[in-house]
Amino acid sequence: MDPGQGVGSTTLEAKISFIRPITPETGPITAEGVVINRGRRVGIAEGHVTDGEGCQTASNRDPVSAPKRDPLGAGVCSRPAA
Repeated sequence: MDPGQGVGSTTLEAKISFIRPITPETGPITAEGVVINRGRRVGIAEGHVTDGEGCQTASNRDPVSAPKRDPLGAGVCSRPAA
């Protein structure tokens, strides 16, 4: 899959670790997320939030459902929406 191509997923479980508070004095924050592992049905995604000084303020690592792929590799779910 092309890294620039977006693919949807659903969070199966969420646990967020809040490391330090974010206040108006914190200034700008940055959130980054990456896919750690992508299986056929379940993947692992990780995210980090940092402040303007690069100090981590929050993090998470969660299992997510991976959509079914069509023959061309794009993410497609074969089930209708509920």
